Amino acid sequence: MKADVGKAEEVKAFVDACVAKYGRLDIAFNNAGIDYPPQPIADTKVEEFDDLMNTNARGVFLGMKYEIPHMLKAGSGAVINMASIGGKRAFPNIVGYGASKAAVIHMTKMAAQEYGKDIRVNAVSPGAIDTAMLDRVKQQWEVTEEDLIAPYPMKRVGTTEEVANLVMWLASNDASYVSGGSTVR
Repeated sequence: MKADVGKAEEVKAFVDACVAKYGRLDIAFNNAGIDYPPQPIADTKVEEFDDLMNTNARGVFLGMKYEIPHMLKAGSGAVINMASIGGKRAFPNIVGYGASKAAVIHMTKMAAQEYGKDIRVNAVSPGAIDTAMLDRVKQQWEVTEEDLIAPYPMKRVGTTEEVANLVMWLASNDASYVSGGSTVR
């Protein structure tokens, strides 16, 4: 089922359809996101900034807004939100992306405080992961992979499987005492 995460009515319909099909909602992974080529703040188009905030931040807000009531009704649940190292660390020329991902991290912490008795809410904030986005970043930022991984302790690019494993762990009962966190790298 498709939904534009920036449109409240579509997100609500998507969540309601999932609950109608499966009877309840136990796990939600809010993972929609976009980026734009890097540019200084003064050169950033207002429409691009708004688009980043609408998709990356509002999309997570709307997801939680409509997911959480179903989880509360069930008495439990786990929400995992996709953030980014860009929401924790200031990188030049990506103001909209960084601000939107920082908003995701903050909303995650707030939701964990508000609903922690019944629902676990965490964010994943990966750094350099082997994706098409990383390929674009290397080209657009005119940097090498070595430049990108230099600040990371493991000195390598991560894999999508490693991120997926982390998400699955956060969704599992093995993470029953983890909430309000934003894991990095």
